[in-house]
Amino acid sequence: METIQTDQDVDQLVWSVIAESRNPHDFVAYCRHAVDRDAGHDLAMRQAQRYWFAEPAPALFPKVVALLESLAEQGNTTAMFHLARWYRMGYGVEINSQLGLDWYRRGMEAGEVRCLVNMARNTALTDPQGAALMFQQAIDLGYPNAHCFWADSDKENKEEHLRLAAEQGSAYAMFTYASYLLCERPADEREEHMQWMRRAAENGDGSACLRMAYEYMYPPKGGKADNEAAELWLRKGVRLGDMGCVGLLGRHLMGTYDDPQDEGLMYLQRACTLGDTIAQSTLGFQMLWWGKTQEDQTIGLGWLRAAAEEDHKLAIFRLGEAYEKARGIDENIEEAAKWYARGVELGHADCQAALGALHLSHQIAVQDPAKAHELFQMSSLQGNMWGMYLLGSSYALGYGVKKNEKAAVECFQRGAEDDDARCTFRLGHAYLFGIGVAKNVGTAIKWLRASAREGFSEASLYLGLILLYDDDLETNHTEAARWLRKAADANDARALRELGLLYAKGLGVNEDAAEAQRLMARSAAQGDKEAQEWLNVNCPQKPEWLQKLVGENS
Repeated sequence: METIQTDQDVDQLVWSVIAESRNPHDFVAYCRHAVDRDAGHDLAMRQAQRYWFAEPAPALFPKVVALLESLAEQGNTTAMFHLARWYRMGYGVEINSQLGLDWYRRGMEAGEVRCLVNMARNTALTDPQGAALMFQQAIDLGYPNAHCFWADSDKENKEEHLRLAAEQGSAYAMFTYASYLLCERPADEREEHMQWMRRAAENGDGSACLRMAYEYMYPPKGGKADNEAAELWLRKGVRLGDMGCVGLLGRHLMGTYDDPQDEGLMYLQRACTLGDTIAQSTLGFQMLWWGKTQEDQTIGLGWLRAAAEEDHKLAIFRLGEAYEKARGIDENIEEAAKWYARGVELGHADCQAALGALHLSHQIAVQDPAKAHELFQMSSLQGNMWGMYLLGSSYALGYGVKKNEKAAVECFQRGAEDDDARCTFRLGHAYLFGIGVAKNVGTAIKWLRASAREGFSEASLYLGLILLYDDDLETNHTEAARWLRKAADANDARALRELGLLYAKGLGVNEDAAEAQRLMARSAAQGDKEAQEWLNVNCPQKPEWLQKLVGENS
């Protein structure tokens, strides 16, 4: 067995063993081990992606661990350092913190400076003075990065430690120093601090590449986005194996074009295999809701579950929603409630609103209106407009709380100010009928029009009805038909019926008995009683197509 002296030697040793593996986790472990080194990440990620959904195959990484342990037992300090990292971080092995610490200790005793630094980090909380001596020893041995870790326990001199490390050229040290300055120093010094970040990225720090990409994608106020420059930094970060860069490049390429790019999908899938929960949530949701096959939806559900199990809040909500709405899986309301409850424990506002809504429904075993109202309060307090709408609705209907129409209007007002179409509609509705607020048709129209602009079909319906029936306005059949058509296009039963009446009478539209019959039939098929009665009177001999559409409801 040849000995190893450098990190690159370890990379080559690992690859020589796993190159023919069919187990994707071998390649994921390699990528994590070799992050921030240009070490063939592209091929490793392609192999992980290739075998991810294949039949399970034996892992070869344990053979690498055995080889490294043999070298370490022979006194190889590079092997000791990497074994310690693997056991502490779970790279290709089960996490075993104590065994990892033992290898750090043995490496320190054998003269490996990085093991010395990690032992100092481990003892900094219990023995800060002893750790300081160890950090200083590492610096004296020519390892300036020790300053970066010493800074965590020597708060009074933190900036000085980070500066000393950065000035001696380590990409990681530059990134750490830049991150500190951008967070702690005045905003008008920002451009100067970003130069440190740029140098870190240029010298091969993947996290710095990701930060540079964000800088170009989302520049400071007044700046112009440069997606081309951002993409260049992301691609460099991908070569270095930075998981964040892989995921962001995938999301960027998927969102840049109207027709999602295969390359973007590829990078998203790679990020998923690397454990990027944002990518898993993004791709899982996309495949679950828009997948064209059952296989696509099953894969999407798997990625969504993977992210949810790592407590990614949005993934938890979307997984609960999948169970509630039977997306890619059979409906299971109790399972949906379980996931929503997990999101509630993490403070997720959408999960609070969703679980509250279930507590008001007849779908869940235990209904609890008071708990629902409490959850709506929590959700709305976080600025969630769905929660705000549900809170207003609970006040308006007296669900879980004493009925309070004024409080309901206050909720709808807050939501309307945030352009929530549901709240905007309910506020317009309140002004139209004087519910919890003084009746004011003009104000009602203002809010209903705003809701309709957001595509809320019920607002369009009411605008049409106002123009037909409100005593404060002159009847305008033409404008009423225009608004009703918007709601009818969304298949609103009342709008279909009212528009059908206009066609039947030729009011605001050209008289068209066939169109009137078609619209009435669509309304009646949804159970609208007035439409059903109209059809019984006006179409006693229903054609076959109408009988099928309306069915027994007619």
